[in-house]
Amino acid sequence: MSEKNKMNKKGELTTTQLVTIIILIVSFAVILILLWKLNLGKETDADVCRDSVFKKGSNIAGFTETSLKCYTKYVCITADGSCEELNKPEVYEVRDVNGVYNALANEMANCWWMFGEGKVNYVNKETFTDLKCSICSQVYFDDSLQEEIPELESGKLDEDALYDSYLPNNGPKEGVTYLEYFFGSNDIKSLRERLTQEKSAFGSLDLNKQHYIMMGIVPTRNYWVTYGGGLATIIAGIFGAPVYAVVGLGGLTVAIFVGSVSYNYQKVIAMAVEGESGNGFMSPSIIEINSEEFKGLKCGEILTYS
Repeated sequence: MSEKNKMNKKGELTTTQLVTIIILIVSFAVILILLWKLNLGKETDADVCRDSVFKKGSNIAGFTETSLKCYTKYVCITADGSCEELNKPEVYEVRDVNGVYNALANEMANCWWMFGEGKVNYVNKETFTDLKCSICSQVYFDDSLQEEIPELESGKLDEDALYDSYLPNNGPKEGVTYLEYFFGSNDIKSLRERLTQEKSAFGSLDLNKQHYIMMGIVPTRNYWVTYGGGLATIIAGIFGAPVYAVVGLGGLTVAIFVGSVSYNYQKVIAMAVEGESGNGFMSPSIIEINSEEFKGLKCGEILTYS
């Protein structure tokens, strides 16, 4: 082989190596970008919140000041991917009504999980005073839902169907439904019978209004345990809303409280349970922003940052 051919051969090898190196660099850069977008290895806001809730709970007995690090998440549910009203929200793009229910149930479950699932007393006050609320998500329903999903053309979403059909038949993890996760039982029949008996219902959500997904804690341990059957009266004094029923679901006491009367039924605002910690908890609920129902809760303090 001539000296010239040897030099060309060396040049070919060098070019191949350069191309290989460039491909490796580009591939590595792409992987880094994907890892950054997926936020792998970094705590999410939900993780940070849950950690602070458990740290707060573990410090209650010693009266150590520990602040909660929980923030309200902004959520958009849309049928076409557009969300004009919120700046950089978490987006749920859905195709049908069940997709909307799935988004709401998922946010409710996240809220319950972040604040300890009824197992943690994260409020220092031992005296019976007021409800401490946590606004986990602020939900915007994009107008594309009404335009692209026939069942939502009226601008109303059936909240009764959420409790009657979706929550008892779907769940946050295998083998556990949303209803069981929130109330310790999947007995929707007992709950529905009581609501029907009292001419009460969850009614519908106005898709033209934004809603909170929120929960709360009653800052006392002894009252729930001591009074038992008097739970409704106690909760009524805290929430400032009529409470008419206490239902036993799977051994868990559930208080139901209602708001305004419309279309010949009382609207159920939310429900409260006695958690494993001995405290009373308002289970994750969907409440219209700035509504009479929200005001009626009389939250003594909001424990989440906007």
